[in-house]
Amino acid sequence: MEYVTYKQIQDQIDLAYNSTGHVIRFDEAVDQLKANHKLQHSDQLPSIDFYQWNIHRPHDFREYMNQTPVNIPSVMQTKKRVLYSLERNKAPFLALDTPIQAYMQTYHSFSGLHRYDAFALYYVMSGNVKVLTESNTLLLKENTLIILAPNSAHDLQLDNSTSIVICLLIRTDIFNERFFKRIKSNTLLTTFFQNSLLTNGPGYLLFTIPPTPGFHSSVRAIFAEYYSFKPYATELCISSLETMFLHLLRTSTSEEYQNIRSEEKSNAIHAIPAILDEIHYELQTITLEGLAIKYHYDPSYLGRLIHRTTGMTYQEIINTHRVEVAKELLVTSDLSMQQIAESIGFQTASGFSKAFKKSVSVSPLRFRKKSIQENN
Repeated sequence: MEYVTYKQIQDQIDLAYNSTGHVIRFDEAVDQLKANHKLQHSDQLPSIDFYQWNIHRPHDFREYMNQTPVNIPSVMQTKKRVLYSLERNKAPFLALDTPIQAYMQTYHSFSGLHRYDAFALYYVMSGNVKVLTESNTLLLKENTLIILAPNSAHDLQLDNSTSIVICLLIRTDIFNERFFKRIKSNTLLTTFFQNSLLTNGPGYLLFTIPPTPGFHSSVRAIFAEYYSFKPYATELCISSLETMFLHLLRTSTSEEYQNIRSEEKSNAIHAIPAILDEIHYELQTITLEGLAIKYHYDPSYLGRLIHRTTGMTYQEIINTHRVEVAKELLVTSDLSMQQIAESIGFQTASGFSKAFKKSVSVSPLRFRKKSIQENN
């Protein structure tokens, strides 16, 4: 297995910057290391014990990160996607191969505007960083955290080695029913996640947080498991991620919710988080008429309000949630098709199967069989 360390890549980026004054991309640094025969080889990527990192010494994080291995095939695959998009003058759209990716942002490097099919979380542990979007430039200072919605074109710029920016890419399928049951509802955090998942539109959520031991411990656990390459590492990363969000809700001192596509915040977004929560948790019995009565809206007006806020009709939201819950039940339970259908509001298994296949392109039975095969 071919790999290089994070320090090798950063050193190569520094070499290019100091000798030419130009910044290069992450994958270009890897290409140069490869051309200079500096790749390392091993049967298995070396694990890094981030649990030894003293969270009271943030700058020590870089010392651990410098040792982390970077898988060459993964970098080359990303490079192909980047070049394909750049040739067409588009911001590269990058897909995650794993539920979570954890890394530290390089400095003196260039990425250009790019998008992910995942939430991108950046935490400024020290120093500062510029976050560029299609319509704005944000200067994030120490102890600031930003979460960018999927499909948000952005770029990060660090000027020097004193800035430490932790990066987490989080695939959308992590945000399932179990996640929303653990994370407190009716906050900007959950509203942001839910609206981003429903609309697939760009946006960001900004926090200023104190450097608390609980939050940093959660970050340490995520990196420790991610770079352990051990069984159940992904599951433990997800668990630590949920804990990190809980610490974020407990300690954050300010929140800013911004829709990148429009600088005007929609009042409707803040008016209906409780309604979206209820849709999410009451799939079995929820109706638009029932919601209208409970929240004192005319049903037709409420339907238009939901559509204007989320970009989806009420029924599209219902079907999206039903399919996501059904996916989880198909993989994690032995419930029959009829039982799953009834649990998410369908009267018959045939109606459920038809709706599921229309959304996922495979039948529920085929989806379950394929998932079992992949997990085994």
